[in-house]
Amino acid sequence: MISKEEFRIKFENEFSKEKAIFIRAQIFAYVWVVVMTILVVGATVGLHYLVDRNNANAILFVIICIVAWFAIAILPLLSIKDRLVAGFKNFDLKKVLTMIYGNEIEYSKQRYINPDLFAKSGFCISKFNSYSGEDYFEAVVERQTPFGLSSTTLAASDVRVEKTFIDENGNTKHKKLFSGVFGAIQFKTPFNCALYLNGDKALNLQQLETESTEFNKIFAPKTNNQVNARLILSVTTMQTLLDFVSQAKCKIGFSFVDDYLFFTFGKNLFEPNKKNDKFTFELIEPIYDDLAILDKLINEIISNRKIFRV
Repeated sequence: MISKEEFRIKFENEFSKEKAIFIRAQIFAYVWVVVMTILVVGATVGLHYLVDRNNANAILFVIICIVAWFAIAILPLLSIKDRLVAGFKNFDLKKVLTMIYGNEIEYSKQRYINPDLFAKSGFCISKFNSYSGEDYFEAVVERQTPFGLSSTTLAASDVRVEKTFIDENGNTKHKKLFSGVFGAIQFKTPFNCALYLNGDKALNLQQLETESTEFNKIFAPKTNNQVNARLILSVTTMQTLLDFVSQAKCKIGFSFVDDYLFFTFGKNLFEPNKKNDKFTFELIEPIYDDLAILDKLINEIISNRKIFRV
């Protein structure tokens, strides 16, 4: 994937038209607030003059003015940003991902990652009969390492997993088992162990105590092979995983099974920065940051020759 600075430059060049539309919409919102403020204040003062010349209910008219002003003038301003961000996400996401990875990507708004992979990951030990999602993304990433050319496949989507059942009264019930991002990174060689970091299937496995107390507390690592698991969890890899938690600000899980690294985190996969009300690079920076730290994790694993020598 390209560097963040390269991505920033591409974003500024490729989205100049969308930026102009965004700015025009913002200007309209501000003009709307000014005009509606004048109208609401004018209408309230006029009404007060007609029906309450003695100022017997002055406070009531002030309250009416404030409520009307907020409802008519301010609410559109508060909602305009979310509408623009939602439209941007739905319309331009494939374009954004192509800029980051190049043309060798696959994206579909309607598709989702294979449920068999979710079952294999060990993130949910309960049987599920309802599986849905959106925003499927897949990329084949090749990189040069000290040991030669390496290729990995990254696939992810937003996923919702439920168990549907009939209760004793004959009513259909839905129990949510998982909702968030689920992804799978496939390597060319198996890991020769099963290692779960915040995985439900790990309940019957051995507890793995690493040298990092913070890592043990956050991820509760468990495995069926202590030796191989420790080779995977190098000092740099553990720090990258901790950085991911700090950056994402949500619960994150990982599992190493066969030749897959599975991951989950409790937020939408490609979510623009809703705290930013301007059309700047910071609007989509979180998308790049999440993918970049995944890329860093992949690079550390394929560069750790000890993992695949055992």
